[in-house]
Amino acid sequence: MRQLSVILLAASLGPALAEEAESVLLAVRRAGTVEVIDPDTLHSIGHIFVGKLAEFILGSPDGRKLIIAQGMGADSNGCCGLYALDLETRKMKHFSLGQRAVFSNDGSRVYADWGGLQIFDTATFERKQRIGTLAGDRLFPSPDGRWIAGLIRERYFAFDLIDAAAYKLVRRLRVPDTQAWPSGAWIGNRFYLFIQTGSTGKLWTITPDTTELGPGVPIGISASGMTNELLAAGSRLLLHEHFGYISDRRRWDGEVTGGVYEIDPESGAVIRHIEPLFHFSQVVSTRGGRVLYGMDGGTLDWNGPVRLVKMDAGTGDILAERALETDHWYFTVASIPKSLVPRGEMRPEQSRN
Repeated sequence: MRQLSVILLAASLGPALAEEAESVLLAVRRAGTVEVIDPDTLHSIGHIFVGKLAEFILGSPDGRKLIIAQGMGADSNGCCGLYALDLETRKMKHFSLGQRAVFSNDGSRVYADWGGLQIFDTATFERKQRIGTLAGDRLFPSPDGRWIAGLIRERYFAFDLIDAAAYKLVRRLRVPDTQAWPSGAWIGNRFYLFIQTGSTGKLWTITPDTTELGPGVPIGISASGMTNELLAAGSRLLLHEHFGYISDRRRWDGEVTGGVYEIDPESGAVIRHIEPLFHFSQVVSTRGGRVLYGMDGGTLDWNGPVRLVKMDAGTGDILAERALETDHWYFTVASIPKSLVPRGEMRPEQSRN
């Protein structure tokens, strides 16, 4: 009986052991190529050829599927479509209009905003539900899977707390008057919301029980731009100005300090300023928060030189750096089963069905 139990255990573990994951960076450029990049050396190990105007990519929690935003239409120059790429079948399916999407924490659903909150089944990418009254320009599932935070733009900016099981709006908190876009990030059961107000910023700590925003905590960074990005790196809260797009402050301010700030959410004080000479369009963290990756588009409007850098989140030291082709880039960190990591060239079969 003991021998039989061992055999059954080994059989049950076999598929799991066979699916050991490999971490990679996936960087997509508007010309229509996804580079699969070794996260240690930053060398390319593969290429996926997708459609023109590609500007977003995201991996599912199990690493078997990718979502890519790219152009639509016969010439692929129309805006804006969300496509699902199955890395096992190498088939690519259009499933929604839109420019951004997020997976639920368990990977079973995909949330997209296009005329309301849309919910898709990850297995088929068929739409299961659409809630027109819930529209978030940015959607953030909570780490425990219970909530979806939405940052919305109507006649004003607001924070939405959505019950992820019932898809019901629990609470809407209006953000104080601002011309800047709000940004946010979850750390545990706390959602941090940041906005720029004049020459300084404010940070709010929101829990599911929060019923009003209050005055917020002033952030000790002056003259920050109109668009900023919060991100969580483990338990660290980081903030960086968003460079490379139409709101890039270098258009009118000339020389501008860049980099990434580590913020104390309780006091608003800056704990550390990482790589102030880089002007990042995007910064992402590994799951444990020990390593950061940043994309710098160079001079205004991505005219280069474009650089991808790897940084130690604790010390700010640069661990690796690589030049990329001059283009608009977007990237993500993904954990993909080793057998499905695209190596060499992949040309997915694209279909609207």
